[in-house]
Amino acid sequence: MKILAALVIVASALGPPCVATEIITLPLELGTSELYIRPGDDYQYAFDAERELLDVSDVRLRVVGTYTNSRSFCWNFGNFGGGTWSYREDAGLLIELQAAETEACLTRHVFDPAGSGLTAYDFVLDLHCGDENPDWSFLSHGSGTIHLDGLACDHLPEYPEVCICEHSAMVSAAELIIELGTGVAVEAWHWGVLKDRYR
Repeated sequence: MKILAALVIVASALGPPCVATEIITLPLELGTSELYIRPGDDYQYAFDAERELLDVSDVRLRVVGTYTNSRSFCWNFGNFGGGTWSYREDAGLLIELQAAETEACLTRHVFDPAGSGLTAYDFVLDLHCGDENPDWSFLSHGSGTIHLDGLACDHLPEYPEVCICEHSAMVSAAELIIELGTGVAVEAWHWGVLKDRYR
């Protein structure tokens, strides 16, 4: 039994070091049960971790709701009763993370194409700001604003066709997820420490 315990200790010592990480989840108060986000909207939601965030390693936004790709609704000018039709467009969100009055992070997310009708979703979206290794130091004060905007439609109607570009996503819940810790070992292990401890 003592030999087994010693082997476990040695394996732990030689394995990867423990990493100190912490996850902070900040729900956004949408103010409504269903938020329909259209192109040109700028819904703003303040967040405050009530502490400094000095070691941010990742930031994500979890969003829950529904979407459809049938977004351009069209009819002939002056003849709405003559019928309507639609075109498929990208569904998704424009998400901007702002702090200290600075536009610091803008990320465009396009959702996977949906079938006919509404598709329910529960996504955790990376806020990469267009950079594989973004600098999150602008969040050091622990507060800021999330901006939600819709995606534009690509279809350009020609007279007599008239079209309305509908929302690119409906959001029923959202929360900001901030990960702290950059992979620094909690405790450095080496053979000298091991021999001193079990001498």
